[in-house]
Amino acid sequence: MGLVEVEGKVSSSKQLTAPLSKEKCIAYYYTVHEVSRDSDGDKHYRLISTSEEYLPFEISDETGTVSVVPDGLELVSFSPSAEQEYGGRSHTEYALFNNDKMMLIGAANEQDNQVVIVKDRVRNILAISPVTKVSLWNKSRPLVNTALVFCGTIAFLIAIILTIPYTFD
Repeated sequence: MGLVEVEGKVSSSKQLTAPLSKEKCIAYYYTVHEVSRDSDGDKHYRLISTSEEYLPFEISDETGTVSVVPDGLELVSFSPSAEQEYGGRSHTEYALFNNDKMMLIGAANEQDNQVVIVKDRVRNILAISPVTKVSLWNKSRPLVNTALVFCGTIAFLIAIILTIPYTFD
């Protein structure tokens, strides 16, 4: 079937307990960093461990509902659902909750006479991101591109002006 992009609400009848917030969720990614300070007092973080767990879930839009097999799922542009720093360690949790509005990209395949979304083997992608983050990116990207072209053009013109030989009388 091929690569698909679906925007909708996620749901799962089963729930996990997120390790830091203890909230019920569909998936989480959890990191622990060692925190140290240099002689200037600036913090530095060194990754100690990560853990992640994902349950199968469904994503629904106005056209229907499709199941997602989360093997290899990546959480993209998620804001932390919980953060704590204690004992020289920083703990951060990113979680996917029931009824979150998300954008999912992956491969549509048929399994057991049903369409499911799985990790695309060719493009190596199965990713989910909050719709608000994707919308913000789509709105700001043309502005950033225009600003880069404008700055590049101005820099080029300044370089030309500075390289033209001229004399003052």
